[in-house]
Amino acid sequence: MRYASLFRDLVVMVAATALACGFTAACHTASHPDDKQAVYGALDQNDLASVIVDQDRGNGVIKLRGIVGSQSRKDHAQQLAQQAAPGYTIDNQLKVDQSGVLNAPSTPAGNTPNPADNRVAGAVVKAKPKK
Repeated sequence: MRYASLFRDLVVMVAATALACGFTAACHTASHPDDKQAVYGALDQNDLASVIVDQDRGNGVIKLRGIVGSQSRKDHAQQLAQQAAPGYTIDNQLKVDQSGVLNAPSTPAGNTPNPADNRVAGAVVKAKPKK
C-alpha cells in the first residue's frame, strides 16, 4: 500500500511538472509574425538601404538603427516600418547626420538587392580633419 501511494504521488508530480513545462513553453513562443524582411524591402525600395532592422518577435518590437541624412528620412523610415509590420511597435533609434551623406546607388531593373547584404549604401561619411 505504501508503495502504491508513493507511486501515485510520483505520477501526479510528473504530470504536474510536464503540464507546467508545456504551459511555460507555449507562453514563450513568438507571438508576432516574422516581418523583418518586409521592413527591409520597404526601406530598400525607398532609398533607405542603410537602415539596420532588428526584430523582437516575442515583445513585438522592430528596432531601426543607423544614420540618415534628415529628420524627414528618419520619420519616413518609421512610417515604412509601421506599414510593413503593422502589429509591431517601432523603436526608431535612427540618428540624423547631414554631413557627407552619400546617396545609395540605384539598382538596374530586374536586379533586386538582397536585404541581408552588407548595409553600407547610404551611409554617412565623416570628413577627415584638416592638418
